[in-house]
Amino acid sequence: MSESDGTINPNKILNAVSNEVRAEILKLLSNKYPLSFTEIMEERGLDPSQDAGRFGYHLRELKKTHLIKGGPDSGYQLTFIGEKVVELLWTLIDLSREKDYIPVRTSGYTIEHFDKTKIVDSLIREADVPQDLAESIASETEERLIKANIKYLTAPLIREAVNFILIESGYENYRHKLTRLGLPPYDISQILTREKSTKENFNPETVHKIAGDAIMEQYLLLNILDRKIADGYLSGDFYIPNSNYFILRINSLHHDFRWFLHDGFKYNPKTNYLSIPKPKTLTHVLNLISNVLGLSQNFISGTQVIDFFNILLLPYIQKLNDDEIRDAIYSFFVDLANRYSARGGKAISSCLSFELEIPNYLRDVNAIGPNGKTIGTYDDYVDELYRLNSIILEILVDGINSSHSIVSPSHIFRLNKEIITKSELKPIINKLLKIIDKFGNVNIVNTTPDWQNNTVSYTDTVERIEKLWQKDLNSDFTASGNIDWIILNLPRIALESDGIRPKFYSILDDRLKKCQGSLVHKINELRKSIIDYNNLPFFKYTVNNHNYFNLNNASLSISYLGIFEASSIFLDKKSSFSDKIKFIEEILKYINDFVNENNKDFIQELNLKQAIPGKWSKDLVKLDSLNFDEKELFLLDEKKQVYSDLNFTGKNLTINKIIENEAKFQKLLNGGHRAVISLKGKNNIDLSNILSKICSEQIGFIKFEKQKVL
Repeated sequence: MSESDGTINPNKILNAVSNEVRAEILKLLSNKYPLSFTEIMEERGLDPSQDAGRFGYHLRELKKTHLIKGGPDSGYQLTFIGEKVVELLWTLIDLSREKDYIPVRTSGYTIEHFDKTKIVDSLIREADVPQDLAESIASETEERLIKANIKYLTAPLIREAVNFILIESGYENYRHKLTRLGLPPYDISQILTREKSTKENFNPETVHKIAGDAIMEQYLLLNILDRKIADGYLSGDFYIPNSNYFILRINSLHHDFRWFLHDGFKYNPKTNYLSIPKPKTLTHVLNLISNVLGLSQNFISGTQVIDFFNILLLPYIQKLNDDEIRDAIYSFFVDLANRYSARGGKAISSCLSFELEIPNYLRDVNAIGPNGKTIGTYDDYVDELYRLNSIILEILVDGINSSHSIVSPSHIFRLNKEIITKSELKPIINKLLKIIDKFGNVNIVNTTPDWQNNTVSYTDTVERIEKLWQKDLNSDFTASGNIDWIILNLPRIALESDGIRPKFYSILDDRLKKCQGSLVHKINELRKSIIDYNNLPFFKYTVNNHNYFNLNNASLSISYLGIFEASSIFLDKKSSFSDKIKFIEEILKYINDFVNENNKDFIQELNLKQAIPGKWSKDLVKLDSLNFDEKELFLLDEKKQVYSDLNFTGKNLTINKIIENEAKFQKLLNGGHRAVISLKGKNNIDLSNILSKICSEQIGFIKFEKQKVL
């Protein structure tokens, strides 16, 4: 009999739904259908072997009154009449609950009456759930919460109940969008009580940052990245160093400060107020630089650099004596090292790049002096440069209380084979060598290699930008930078490939594509943050009718960890050093080819860069320890349990051999590279010869290490 056959008897219908079991069956079928006889019993918590007879009677009564249709083969579901009856049933239930409502503590910190329409609204708004399904899920949620006899509800508890029902019903994608972000109270208490160890500079902002970082990383994994990319990151196939700032900040910023000297700095964005007039004195210039770096740090997850820093100061020191210059520069170094930015109470991360002579590309450029006026060209200030460099190097030689080096801001010195042989610069070079000998902690950029651009810009955190230099301030010049970087776990690929080259490169290809996919997400989200949401107002700061920073002129980088470990695992731990070096070069050439081939997919430059030490070095080892036998792993230092960021290592390697081998790799690492030369425990080294060796080789960036950084 169809549901339209026979006479519909209201009395029989009311009698049918007056039974609690039959009413529950109707409510169940309004949310899930069709259901078999056994499925309905299981949903009601009944035992088919004991309750089947009694339960079958209730189903027959509902069919007689035309409220349900179907049978054992097709399953049972509501008829049109049944749907109307259930709607009335839900309405009556809602009315009966109004006087005895359960209070809800909302996320807006108010107490409200439970209202399932808010669940419907959230499902539609947050997860794009269709209206009918949203209403069904909301009703099911209400039913379960009522039956739980909870004295009061919270918004997170309701959300968890909704998510559980979504999972039960097979709607994982909707559940994914609706997941609440945050930390459990226990984790927060661990941070507050300092039981959760942290190397952060601990203060109230640290707690705030740790909690905020966790939420933003959860948001990235749940709502931004594709599931395969998120899983690759969580499993340790690759690492996203700036996951906490992925949608909010760029990695590094390479400034061109000339415009600020020319026009001052007028920043409002409502209202992180900064209004600094055109500088008149050296102190004014240094104050301007310090303030702009402090502001821009809020938009950068890594570091920022000012190129030809000392050149910019030259027009402002002409009328000052040496002591006045020394006091101003030293005070600036101290101020910058101790100026906190809104990043968990951390100091500004910055680099200053120094020229030892006026570079050719600056010689005929108008020099910006007091009040933003042009005072000749920079080539007119050769004597002032020599004097300023002598003073700055003396400050760095003295260090802090003559016992510790000044490491913040970081210092980068640009040299080449012509500069180090000029007799007039010999005293300056000797002072630089004295700093290296006393403290180490000096970074050298070598502009000699034929692949090195004269205007190239480096940071001490291994970012490299081939700057598009513009002489004319009225041109569309912009600051540049690195948008972000992703780190490949190379030892894992070696472990998974079983010494088979095609397998190694097949896995590497897959990981590279996922890294590339991560960077696509990054640029898309950052573009929204800058253009659509205006979350990064500094990057829209206007100079000469265009933005100071142009996202399209920046770079995106793929990096790697443990390349020496990977070569040792793949080839065999006992393989020769030269064989490992050849395989390392082979890997880097392969990745470099991938990067060059896929550059066409980006407006920005996609490049390959070396990694730096960080928590990722230890985290990736931990994850690999969970997936592989410890005997299979190859670690350079069993105590530290980290993967190395260096391209190679060896106990008996001479400094000359380090330089020669690095020269094979650095030209492939267009996004950034560094050779680390450790002077710890080494005495009577001829640093002058080492500097000559560096400047005669195809090596771009070198870091000297000696003293432990405070």
